[in-house]
Amino acid sequence: LHSLTEQFCTAKGFVPNITMQTDDPYYVRKYLEMGLGIAIFPEKSWGQMTSPNVKLTEVGFPNRETFVFRENEREMTKAETAFLEILISTFEEI
Repeated sequence: LHSLTEQFCTAKGFVPNITMQTDDPYYVRKYLEMGLGIAIFPEKSWGQMTSPNVKLTEVGFPNRETFVFRENEREMTKAETAFLEILISTFEEI
């Protein structure tokens, strides 16, 4: 996500002054709630977790690919198959 963020900023014509970086959603949200800067994060998975003090603004961040890795040598269990179907249908809706 860091390299995608840098690419996005470069494409928009600026270099961010990154003074703090974390990949922990809890701390990203807490820093935002405390007014300690801005962040680019996935609205679909984090958007409902923000406080009323945080304003979301769409910036048109490019899509990224998500992969599911599994063992080819083994047939998937019913639970694994159901999980994969849920993932696929969820992302198709998005």
